[in-house]
Amino acid sequence: MSLQDLAPENTKRAQATVVNVFTAFLASKNVTHEFIRATLLADVSGSVLVKLLDRFAMHLAFARGRSGDLRKRNTVMSYYRNVKNWLLEDFPQHRHIVEQRLLKMGRILERHCLKRQQSGMVTKAPTCTKADLRSLIDGLYFDASSPKEYQDAALLSIMW
Repeated sequence: MSLQDLAPENTKRAQATVVNVFTAFLASKNVTHEFIRATLLADVSGSVLVKLLDRFAMHLAFARGRSGDLRKRNTVMSYYRNVKNWLLEDFPQHRHIVEQRLLKMGRILERHCLKRQQSGMVTKAPTCTKADLRSLIDGLYFDASSPKEYQDAALLSIMW
């Protein structure tokens, strides 16, 4: 009996789902589990594991689910974390080397998924026009009472 046997059924099903998704990813790239295992065992620096999980993260970020829509953020992050933990359990020699890089990759993936869900692209503020600068300078000169405020007005006039 191992610790895996003591895990709840939901955890076992989630792990099986993640393994299936990872296997489908490997199949789409024409790579086998045996090749991945041999490559990870031969790698001392952990760079192969980082590259593998980076490609898997990109696959998850742009893969579509059963309904044809992009996968939700929670699903993508769950799959990524479960595969990361599954691989680090199988190859513990890489854990201390790549842990921080994989956490950073996870944060980047999560931010991408958040932006994707909110509206696709990040909207930027409109540019400041000369009329906007003029009204800011007028407001500063009207209310200015300290040298700092006059300095702010001077900086605005330089921008103009």
